[in-house]
Amino acid sequence: MEGQSIPLRAAPKAGGSAEPDMALHLAQSAKSVCLNINVQREPANDYWSAIWLKKAFCMCNWIPRPTADLRLSPVHMTISKWNEAHNNCAELDAMIIQARGMVDGPQPARVYCDIQ
Repeated sequence: MEGQSIPLRAAPKAGGSAEPDMALHLAQSAKSVCLNINVQREPANDYWSAIWLKKAFCMCNWIPRPTADLRLSPVHMTISKWNEAHNNCAELDAMIIQARGMVDGPQPARVYCDIQ
């Protein structure tokens, strides 16, 4: 994508309180690989219904979740209605389900590292 220009849709609160800084940091970092990211501010009132999951590149913040499963399942499983990455991978789905059923310790930690 060298030399290309793509819009990044962002709205207040879409990426959490750090959203403006994250969007600008990503745009600045992308310049080092000759990719121009144009941060486009969208109104917060219709962001979730008009932009999120409808536009190719947009901001969202899933990080503050109490468990790894609550971070991965809603966003990365094939059947999730919020599958932002449009993943369709039975192996990934199986790994998430496998890790979900494990007791805390080194084994689920390894599976979650493999998932990521």
